[in-house]
Amino acid sequence: CQEVQAHSSKSAAAAATHPEGGGAATPDQEANRQGGGLHDSRAVDTVEQEEWRELLEDTTGDGKTSEQQQQQQEDDADSCVYRPDVPQTPAERRTSEALRTALENWWTSPPGIAMLAGRRGLPISAVRDSVLSALRQHDVMVVSGDTGCGKTTQVPQYLLEDACLSGQGARCNIICTQPRRIAAISVAERVAAERGEPAPASGPPGTSTVGYHVRLDAAVTRDTRLTFCTTGILLRRLAADPLLASVSHVVVDEVHERSLQSDFLMALLKELVARRHGSGVAPLKVILMSATLDAEAFGDYFGGCPVLTAEGRTFPVEALFLEDVYYATGYRLAPDAPAAMRSGGARANANAMRKQAGGGSRDMQKLLSGGWGDEEKSQGALNPYYNPDLYPGFDEVTRRNLARVNEDAIDFDLLEELIAFIDDSLGQESGAILVFLPGMGEISQLLSRLSSIRRFSRGGHWILPLHSSVSPADQRQAFKIPPKGVRKIVLATNIAETSLTIEDVVAVVDTGKHKERRYDPARRMSLLVTDWVSRASAKQRKGRAGRVRPGTCFCLYTRERFESQMRPFGAPEIVRVPLEELVLQIHLMGLGTASSFLEKVLQPPPQKSVAAAVATLREVGAFPSEGPEVLTPLGHHLAQLPVDPRLGKLLVLGCVLGCLGPAASVAAAMSHKQPFVAPLDKRDEAEKARRSMADKGSGNIASGQQSDHLLLVAAISGWLALGADARKPQAQQVQLRGYLKKFFLHEQTLKELQEMREQFASMLEDARLVSPRSQAGLQLDLPPFQHWLDDKNAPWNRHARTPAVVKALLAASLVPNVASMSEASAPASPPMWMTPVNRSGSGAGLGGGGQLEEVFIHPSSICYNINTNHMSQPFVVYLEKVKTSRTFLRDVTPVSPISLMLFGGPLTVLHQEGAVLVDGWIRVRAAAQTAVVVKALREALDRLLQEKVKNPSLDLSGPRAEVIPTIAKLLQEDEHHQQHQL
Repeated sequence: CQEVQAHSSKSAAAAATHPEGGGAATPDQEANRQGGGLHDSRAVDTVEQEEWRELLEDTTGDGKTSEQQQQQQEDDADSCVYRPDVPQTPAERRTSEALRTALENWWTSPPGIAMLAGRRGLPISAVRDSVLSALRQHDVMVVSGDTGCGKTTQVPQYLLEDACLSGQGARCNIICTQPRRIAAISVAERVAAERGEPAPASGPPGTSTVGYHVRLDAAVTRDTRLTFCTTGILLRRLAADPLLASVSHVVVDEVHERSLQSDFLMALLKELVARRHGSGVAPLKVILMSATLDAEAFGDYFGGCPVLTAEGRTFPVEALFLEDVYYATGYRLAPDAPAAMRSGGARANANAMRKQAGGGSRDMQKLLSGGWGDEEKSQGALNPYYNPDLYPGFDEVTRRNLARVNEDAIDFDLLEELIAFIDDSLGQESGAILVFLPGMGEISQLLSRLSSIRRFSRGGHWILPLHSSVSPADQRQAFKIPPKGVRKIVLATNIAETSLTIEDVVAVVDTGKHKERRYDPARRMSLLVTDWVSRASAKQRKGRAGRVRPGTCFCLYTRERFESQMRPFGAPEIVRVPLEELVLQIHLMGLGTASSFLEKVLQPPPQKSVAAAVATLREVGAFPSEGPEVLTPLGHHLAQLPVDPRLGKLLVLGCVLGCLGPAASVAAAMSHKQPFVAPLDKRDEAEKARRSMADKGSGNIASGQQSDHLLLVAAISGWLALGADARKPQAQQVQLRGYLKKFFLHEQTLKELQEMREQFASMLEDARLVSPRSQAGLQLDLPPFQHWLDDKNAPWNRHARTPAVVKALLAASLVPNVASMSEASAPASPPMWMTPVNRSGSGAGLGGGGQLEEVFIHPSSICYNINTNHMSQPFVVYLEKVKTSRTFLRDVTPVSPISLMLFGGPLTVLHQEGAVLVDGWIRVRAAAQTAVVVKALREALDRLLQEKVKNPSLDLSGPRAEVIPTIAKLLQEDEHHQQHQL
């Protein structure tokens, strides 16, 4: 087959001597300079929060249908199909020559020469020739290099330049994936600048070979030869074109993050590389790029492919561990301090450790008997991880601290003292302090403590939070350089570990903790735990202090913990998150059963997690309730929608029940982020304003409904109703700004949510579940931020303003996620809620031996702290059950018994008891005649829904659909009756 060969001209020599990156900023540096990476804050705290939703989204944002976009992609790709053993056409030869000439002209121009000089200084340039040589002999290779070595911006350019210089530029089509949208855009812009080209897709035809493709935005033309995209975009392309026939190279960046998507993509590419041989298409070249030392694992996964390593470009950073910090600061940990261990569990741990050590060393016994005093000795307070033999050169205060400290706690007293110590040590030198904390709670606590200290509150310090819940304006402040004489102190989560770079940091304080989302497949519950970071993450945090000059990292964990107890690397997402969306994509792509395919990934997930995902999809209706693991008609629709399967079901049923507008709002906000913001200095005010939107008499769909989901619908609807359009009169614009300010709403997020809503609508139209172009009198050519999906008179919104029907829709979509109010709840106190401990399949009712567990409404819910006698309904549906200090329900809506009878799990009429059993555990009182009528309505509705899903073009305005207005009327009357009872 036709391989890309190195060119032997002077230009090729120039390429060898001028590799990469013009004075080059790293991708995260460039992102920060351009103010990026901050609006999509959901994406940066934890990898699992990132771009899975993009997999099947309409991402071009150009108003075309999916079919039109696909045809355009095929047309654009046709000119650069990478065909072996076929001479270039005259048009291809002209294109290749033009690309080569343009590159040579740039390299010999004054700005090009200056740019090449900067690129030559990047560490990655040392392996340029080795990368190209390895790819000529192998289809897959791994490039490993520390953050800042230049691999992200340079390796894709090496491939493109080599193809252009060898006269094969017309047949070169490189895709480089990035885990985050802002990185894809900023890297594309940086690479275009390094090639002397205008920003992607912004110049005249033929002037830009670099593009990007992310959710809601794309800059790709016929001339694009190098596309930076998010991983989800490439997965979508693979679903449509399993051979990637028009692609010559795939570069997968940041594989060390081990996101769910990247592991899935690697498994697909591994099979694709083999399939391309003998397929009539040239071999696919794959480059995996990692920033950590586990690169060999990726090489082994691909059959022992070459692994090349480039050194990083950072200044030396001195690491001081907890024992060093104690010694340097003279800090004394008081026996009664919150971070000190005391009796109880600590004593049991200490005794266990003594037994392990044969009664303890002489030094330990001496410390216990002489160094602590009678009170401490009697309590048996001792750090079970402490081994005095490891600290022979430290003073008594340090050793006492180490023996007393609870290493799992955050010592805020020490943080205060240490930050002051660092501030004093730096003196008049400039430079920021970056403090890594587990989450927003710890950030808020330390921020409050520092702000109350006089030295930090006199204007000489910026104390800034950096977390996904912080408003974008507050986030941007963390990247600004303060005035001379002002010290910047940034309190951050792992958002600042690799995703974003704060340029002026010279000191890092690392608590060694992070919050990690895990999944309990037995209970089908997410767990948000605070845990120790891996050694790889600790090294990344340390490196943040050496970006601009030598720095110091103050590690608030012992050297012993770092070297012997921390995991080498973090657990990949695929083993610790729910797998429903991934399982749907496996079936959509025809890759076999979930368990058989997932055995092929780098680190297969537990079989319990796979089985739990399949069971959930059976409950949702994506798979048959029994029998083979195959997509149902509903499952095919859900697999096409880039949201959680339950939210996908919400969209599909929203079309049928006439609530599409509200359904799209909930699906967008639940899968992206909520539009409410809470500035740290106005958190209470913001929370009060948010809740006030759902107060009785507020005049919107959330009024008095106690529903987190309807609150989101109200926020988006209110914004749209005020006319989010620059062409509106000035007075209306003032009114709109007042609305945003009053309820603490972020307009950019609202715009993003509206774009997502429109995407969902377009997908539903493509699936023929709605047919707006066949509706007489429906206006399709609407101004910005208006869309046919919000037409109040359209059949898909017939019941969009009826809270009872929308809440029933939520019940239909979120079942079996139901909680029941405990009969033991006190009327004047918040109720207790009960849910099944676990489940074993659709309609299985109670799992765990018939047990129910007590759960709590999350404090972020507007239902939080509402007393039992004021709750509107005895049941709630919820999106997620999460365990932290307690088991919490997030994003809840109260639903009526009649809603559960109509839309819940399997229904059993208990004639003799005058009750109905829903889903095997929810008992609802109902007269036998009522139960029979409801069951008949439900059966009629089920038949209609199945018919509509199988035949999406089915007209729901005819006689066969009369059951829907009948049910709507029943729900409205039931809610009216219940309101009178309250």
